[in-house]
Amino acid sequence: MVNLKSKFKAHGYCEIETHNNTMFIAAYGPWNDEYFDRFHIQLASASQHVDPDNFVVYLEPIGEAIPTTTGAQKHKIFLQQSKVKAVAINLTSCETKFITKELCHQIYQANDITHQFFNEKGQALAWMEGFLSK
Repeated sequence: MVNLKSKFKAHGYCEIETHNNTMFIAAYGPWNDEYFDRFHIQLASASQHVDPDNFVVYLEPIGEAIPTTTGAQKHKIFLQQSKVKAVAINLTSCETKFITKELCHQIYQANDITHQFFNEKGQALAWMEGFLSK
């Protein structure tokens, strides 16, 4: 018999809302491997409410927004199937700005996803709007 039950509880959580082909994600860190398993299920569910060929993401990492190495790798693999047009990352509420910025850049660059970092929500939203088809 195989036990597929996780050995650990998820550390970190996220809130995802969708509006006008934009996913708004507030991601509270730090994030362990189990967090990414749950996060990917939530992303798949939220993606049913946007046009899969015409959507953008507003990401707000909050707190100690640092993934485990395995979690970051899981997310890289998950994003290979995404057609997201752009990701705006607002680091205002992030306590680990330098490392979070570096890790996010590595993950998005590995998947050739257009992304930009901001310290103000309005600027991030304005930047993203230019990527959506009318």
